[in-house]
Amino acid sequence: MQMSTPILFAGLWVYGFFVYFLFFKLFVWFAYSGTSPQLPVTHPLAGAGMAVLGGLYFALALNWLGPRRTSNSGSSVVVSGGCVAVLAAFFTFPTVAVLWSLFFVLSRRSESPSPFYEFLLMLTSLGTMFSVWFVYSVPVNLAFGTLAGKLLTRLDAR
Repeated sequence: MQMSTPILFAGLWVYGFFVYFLFFKLFVWFAYSGTSPQLPVTHPLAGAGMAVLGGLYFALALNWLGPRRTSNSGSSVVVSGGCVAVLAAFFTFPTVAVLWSLFFVLSRRSESPSPFYEFLLMLTSLGTMFSVWFVYSVPVNLAFGTLAGKLLTRLDAR
């Protein structure tokens, strides 16, 4: 079975979507459950955006790994799947931080005297939060990427 098939790509995206969504919700619940005001990270769109982009980057990264699978051994593909998942997370976090900062600045443009300053402030705070989350997510990304790599080797064996 080829990696470029749309069904497999969609399956990888759905898999990445659910893993990112559940891990992000767990992280927000654990880190921000006692906060009373609505924070940007606790907004429902934050989890959805993280899951959509995370799943997309994960599927694209494993699609990039696809042509290289034919020359690698099975165990190499499994390890590569974990490393590719960490790489996908590395690209997900800055993308979400920039988009989320733009969303908040543009949605509050009438209240802000300096939108550029507010954008930088939001980007810095979200970047810090996403950096902490990235460190905590590395083992999770390695595990779910390794699982996907194992699945891909099984599909190639058929």
